[in-house]
Amino acid sequence: MNLKDALENIISKTTTSDSIIIVDELVDKIKNKYSEEHGFERGNIVNFISKTYGRKVKYIGKKKRAYYRGLMFIIDTDELIEEVFILKTNKWIILKRISLEDPISAENLYQKTFRVLILDIIEKGGDSLTGYIPVTYIEIAKRFCVSQQTVAKIWREFCQRNSFAVQSRGGLRINNRKLTDNDLELIETLKANKGSISMREISEILEEFGDVQGGIAMSTISRAVKSRLLSGKKYSRKEITHVALQRFTFTNVLYTQLFVNYLSSKDARKINFFDEAGIKSPDAGIRLYGHAPVGERCVEVERKLENPNTTLNLLVSLNGVEYYNLLDGATDTVQFLNFFEEAANAVNFETTRPALEVGDIVVMDNLAVHHYEGGELLEEYLADMGIELLFTPVYSPDLNPVELCFNKIKTQLNYNFQKVFKANLKLATVLALETITVEDMSHFYNLTSYLFEL
Repeated sequence: MNLKDALENIISKTTTSDSIIIVDELVDKIKNKYSEEHGFERGNIVNFISKTYGRKVKYIGKKKRAYYRGLMFIIDTDELIEEVFILKTNKWIILKRISLEDPISAENLYQKTFRVLILDIIEKGGDSLTGYIPVTYIEIAKRFCVSQQTVAKIWREFCQRNSFAVQSRGGLRINNRKLTDNDLELIETLKANKGSISMREISEILEEFGDVQGGIAMSTISRAVKSRLLSGKKYSRKEITHVALQRFTFTNVLYTQLFVNYLSSKDARKINFFDEAGIKSPDAGIRLYGHAPVGERCVEVERKLENPNTTLNLLVSLNGVEYYNLLDGATDTVQFLNFFEEAANAVNFETTRPALEVGDIVVMDNLAVHHYEGGELLEEYLADMGIELLFTPVYSPDLNPVELCFNKIKTQLNYNFQKVFKANLKLATVLALETITVEDMSHFYNLTSYLFEL
């Protein structure tokens, strides 16, 4: 066995990832266990550790410290360590009078750091009642290799609480001041209930109702939200989908369940969806994102005068676009009824079958034009053809695949047909409609697949 294997074997059995290892203890263990068999000498072992693993070796006085795998090695033969050094922000912080018998961990070292700093201030004549210290923060900061802001914060919190339980910025908490399981459960409940709640708002609620009293760093809350929640889910920041409160009235929820149950029992190939969309400049044909040098705005000069609104009436099925028309201005009851009269006599050029057939179901939203007298006339007209008319629950655009068709059309107008759109709005819209494929419709229907058995 070589020295490296011997060292690896000892480390794997006696240390953890956050421990600080006393090199002389390792040397003694290696020497006692392997020296007789392999002839390892103490000097050779120390030199091997320093040269092989001490890529970050710090010389302070006569003592040598080395880092390996994020662990600190302290080469010291004294039974009582007079000074221990830990690495923090690329500086060495002094800790005094730490016995080898004490359990040494990162958390304990931070506790001892703050305790030593406070005791040093008190020894110099500091008064926790008045907050007075006879020396400057800069002098203390230089001695402990930390910033003067850190010294001021530690001393201020000690004076307020008369306690050594100082909270460090970031994820580490002193005296186990970490987010408990109850805190994590509360955070996830708050985020699940309102995704837009800010870290500051969560911090205020935790301070009032959580297990951690006295405040907690928002960066700690942010890290918990991203990857440390009890459910195992990782939350990320994204655009909010706003849903109308009226959607969740008792009557509408009941109707939604009936709507879903009914459509799920039907053949998806017989279900057609209808909707209208207004198209005009500058709402369409405008790109929202571009590139510019860092620190500079991305500017494009565009025509800001609005074009007259053009209404796109669209009827789709799993076969693609069944029928559409374009109207100048907004739609009305007469135009609405005319559309379905035209659709009833139209043919899908892809399937060479009628756009509307016996046994079909036409689903549309609850626009006012779709109801009242116009809706009653349409229902009678379609019923005579053996076609059923059905309305989606209110405020439920996600139950209508036509909305996804409109998204694709407007994306095409903003990019592939932007130049055509500026010259001829209707032509560009027709070209965008032709990009909707059978595969697209299958995908759009799948996004509401809980309605169907595809």
